[in-house]
Amino acid sequence: MHSASLNLCNLPPWVIASHYFNRNPKPLEIQGVRQSNRLLFDRLDRLETREMRGLQFHDYMDVTFQLHQWENEVTNSSRKSLKNSYLRFLRGWMFESNSREGAVLKGWAESRFGLAPTFHHELIDDVHSEAYHHYL
Repeated sequence: MHSASLNLCNLPPWVIASHYFNRNPKPLEIQGVRQSNRLLFDRLDRLETREMRGLQFHDYMDVTFQLHQWENEVTNSSRKSLKNSYLRFLRGWMFESNSREGAVLKGWAESRFGLAPTFHHELIDDVHSEAYHHYL
């Protein structure tokens, strides 16, 4: 499928989507992420275990995006808005990749890696197709 998406990654989309890459993964870098979050990456590099890095990453996300603030909000809409953290989208995608959360993550991957979705409730064979517009 031809995609008009930008690729902000150090590898082209056709490489990332290949069977070869799945069998022989290489490090991926999204343009500007390491530079704009240098302190986080410095901290992560100093930690010894994956568990410690995971906790540090979650703490960073919590503070940076104020994920804990939803508890202090008065209105339900404000609480719900702030409660939509990256964890919600990861969990939703993990349990049902055709869910709204799955669509959000597929959109994220498309905008960073240039990988257009090929399936969301139905086969998507073109970004100009009706199936692609349903996905959006």
